[in-house]
Amino acid sequence: KGKAPIKVNLQKKKLKLEIEGACKSYMVANLGKGNNLSIPCGRVSFDNEVLSENVCSALDEFCSFVNPGWKNIKAVYLKTENSIALPVYTAVNNQVFRISE
Repeated sequence: KGKAPIKVNLQKKKLKLEIEGACKSYMVANLGKGNNLSIPCGRVSFDNEVLSENVCSALDEFCSFVNPGWKNIKAVYLKTENSIALPVYTAVNNQVFRISE
């Protein structure tokens, strides 16, 4: 559910690397049914550092597609399959509140 096929260029000379890269990636399809988007960034079994890097990388990539970037993002939450959504970033009246270490 919510998964989209990943493009693989079968013409590449290093086809093994192309397929391995596709196996490690995840394409998110926004179906336009509202203003919320869920982006899978890892698994509970991941090391905290790797998971943190994945979340930051996903947010940076996502912000590159949103104009004008962070100014147009209202909130970011982290959630596992069985947890409540934990706020990490919230924008209120052009003021930014981030939870940091």
